Amino acid sequence: MPTTTSFDSLQQRRAQIADQIAALGDLRSGSITPTSGRCGKPTCHCHRPKDPAQPR
Repeated sequence: MPTTTSFDSLQQRRAQIADQIAALGDLRSGSITPTSGRCGKPTCHCHRPKDPAQPR
């Protein structure tokens, strides 16, 4: 038998989750793991010797 959940309880749960996410603090792109590398274009400067790959 399927369970039913009221719209109000779903809104309350959504608000709880939003509060938990807000409590995590400042999250920015790349703050968890930095990424860098070379692109897929063989003629790009990032494939030249002694030219470091640009951080993404």
